[in-house]
Amino acid sequence: MSLEVIEVFSRYSVEYDSWYKTPYGRAVLESEANLLNLLLPSGVGLDLGSGTGVFAEKLALNREIVCLDPTSEMLVLAKSRCQHSVLAVGEHPPLRVGSLDFIYAVTVLEFLETPLEMMVAVKGLLKPNGRLVLLSIEKNSPWGRMYAEIAEKGTDPVISMARLYTLSEVEEYLKTAGYKVYERAFTLDYEPLTTPSKPPRLYIGEYCSSCGVFAVVATPT
Repeated sequence: MSLEVIEVFSRYSVEYDSWYKTPYGRAVLESEANLLNLLLPSGVGLDLGSGTGVFAEKLALNREIVCLDPTSEMLVLAKSRCQHSVLAVGEHPPLRVGSLDFIYAVTVLEFLETPLEMMVAVKGLLKPNGRLVLLSIEKNSPWGRMYAEIAEKGTDPVISMARLYTLSEVEEYLKTAGYKVYERAFTLDYEPLTTPSKPPRLYIGEYCSSCGVFAVVATPT
């Protein structure tokens, strides 16, 4: 992750955290956390690019989660939510080889200079059959098009730094990095930045072309 991106997240850490407290932010958090909860095993894992720990807090039942983020401002806000915190970048994680049952990253790839470098760097941290779960905004979805428009206008300093990917692009990165993809899941099948009238559906093993985010589950080959 570049210093420029780290500086932006540091500057807007409070705004980042506050977004998840808005009605539409809470809806996104609940839906994505519920999806991850179904995809992650129990055990010891890593929240890669944890931000302020909003996902780690929701996923900690029957799991021991380490929050890793390159911004100290984010980790200060995450203190009450994370069991363990590490200040570092995902491309150089200071953790023991073969120590993790799972790693997950929520909208992290979008802000990395070289996603492939991160995927290779964390592979050795996983135990045999350990899972890497990547949740990202689908570039070609209504959500992806909305975020691309915001980035083009430059009205949001964080989103302006993002590069969006398609599911197939992320799967190609994983294959190149030495992973095997064995499950795909989707959610956010409603109008972007609105509050759904009921909990959004979770699509596991079923394709959703209108969903705003996808999750890919992979294991090292």
